[in-house]
Amino acid sequence: KDVGLELRIPVFHASFDRYPNPSYEYLATESFDKVNGSGPVIPTGSVGFSLPLPRGFGFGVGIFTPPGTPSLKFGNTAINTINVDPNTETLPGTSGVRETPGRYLLIEKEVLAAFLMAGVGYSPIPQLRVGVSVGGGFVDVAFKNVSSVVGGALNDAEVLSDVKVLDAFVPRTTFSVAATPIDSIDLLATFTYTGDISAKGDLEVTGNGITSGPVGDCASPTPGPRCKVKDVTLKIPYQRFEVLLGGRYAQRRNKRERVLDPIKDEVWDVELNAYWSQTSHVDNYTLHIRDANQQRQVSLASDPAIATAPLPENARLFHGWKDTYGVRVGGDYNVLADFLALRAGLGFETRGVPKANMNLDYWPVQRTTLSLGATVKLGRWKIHAAYAHVFNQTVDVKVGEGNVREVASINGAASQVINEGKYSSRLDVFSLQGNVQF
Repeated sequence: KDVGLELRIPVFHASFDRYPNPSYEYLATESFDKVNGSGPVIPTGSVGFSLPLPRGFGFGVGIFTPPGTPSLKFGNTAINTINVDPNTETLPGTSGVRETPGRYLLIEKEVLAAFLMAGVGYSPIPQLRVGVSVGGGFVDVAFKNVSSVVGGALNDAEVLSDVKVLDAFVPRTTFSVAATPIDSIDLLATFTYTGDISAKGDLEVTGNGITSGPVGDCASPTPGPRCKVKDVTLKIPYQRFEVLLGGRYAQRRNKRERVLDPIKDEVWDVELNAYWSQTSHVDNYTLHIRDANQQRQVSLASDPAIATAPLPENARLFHGWKDTYGVRVGGDYNVLADFLALRAGLGFETRGVPKANMNLDYWPVQRTTLSLGATVKLGRWKIHAAYAHVFNQTVDVKVGEGNVREVASINGAASQVINEGKYSSRLDVFSLQGNVQF
């Protein structure tokens, strides 16, 4: 029997240096300053329990959180109030502020997600183990960004979108096969399926930068400059399939027993893993706002008679990823048998997003990972500590190379490219884990 608890602290640093396009017309307050991505350091982690059963069976259950940074913020939510009649405007707006350069891509993101999985394993012979785990997770998403009213961003009225949605069940299944052809070699193959995210919730929109006043109903004929749509659906395609193949060689100190205990029974080991992830399944993030026969709109001033903008049926932000491939190699050296092990690893992963489709919400760029760790065994307890530094590739989307366009409520054909600039990032992950066997 084994109980394990892991705590991870990811620390993500990012920046976006936006490029001006000479063929676009900008307002004087348009910002091209480099903006840094920041967010609170939020711990994530996992907990699990495994139990051996009679006749070669075993059972396990666990909760884990996906890798990544739960919170990220680029700049501020201020929008200049333009195209409003000052003689009739009654609510204060903003003017002359430096709007966030990447506001059409992302301003703020908060993601809370966890998966509950339960699995069974079976060992028909000592040299072979097969298993399957099934379960699901919840994903709570909140994000803010800006869209255009009539297309042709940066020189017309803008709308701030604040989306808060929840998908209470995202299915996930993993199949695995592990073999030990000889005592010192382990082989592994896993196949994982994860369903798409279809989250429901609310959309609050703010027209023309007028943030004061009550929040109205966007279905109303007089919605006001701040209003809410209460039945939106955000669909996010997930990397549908993942396959991992791995092999491990160990110089043994003692003959393998029923329970593998490398720190006691091995001198050292080396492991090689290769994997493929179907990230090409990630095409568009789609927010369904209304049906074709429904009216949803926002006022561009506090007086609805001045101007209103209809909200589109669907708001789509293009991602267009490609498949991801990776390889990892690492090893342990058990310095003091049954007490202290040291380890190191190196990983490489290909870029999952074509340069032309780079965005701020996720960073599936080419990366190289260097990791270090150690384990101390104290009786039935094992304490593991690890650190990883991820060297992320810088992505430079020059003017004329971008392929992500603004979301526009009217005349989407006039939408302009919004993702041209330089994207830089790095990630540090600290991990502490404890296991107890009984």
